[in-house]
Amino acid sequence: MKRFIWCVSVLLVISICLSLPANAVTEVEPRGSDYFMASSTYIDVYGTRLEIWFDITAVGMMDKLGVNSIEVQRSTDRVNWTSMHTYDSSLYSGFIDTNTSAHAGYISYYGTSGYYYRACVEYYAKKGTGSALMTEYSSSVLCG
Repeated sequence: MKRFIWCVSVLLVISICLSLPANAVTEVEPRGSDYFMASSTYIDVYGTRLEIWFDITAVGMMDKLGVNSIEVQRSTDRVNWTSMHTYDSSLYSGFIDTNTSAHAGYISYYGTSGYYYRACVEYYAKKGTGSALMTEYSSSVLCG
């Protein structure tokens, strides 16, 4: 009886593992990733104009590669951050490129003097039926 329960348990675990969808989106870190080789997210400030730069390199040719979204965050103390605006790839055609192994670009945002700003960038890669997401924060800058 114990052997029967053990066999049923093993078969149940195997069936659960095999039933996971092959195209499930996974969140990964760039090192050791099947998709991402390197990334860079940084922010420059020119008075009250901020430039948020992104640069992503894949391990090889991807069907789609780039940025899913960029969230601009603001703080007075660099500890507590408030979301100010989110740029989404569905509204900005330059965020994602096709049939490439690298993609880069930037956006401009006008901030308020005296506040710290940073960017949260969600990178995206798709190859065949698989895809991956990776989130990266820029350093913070003082506006103004």
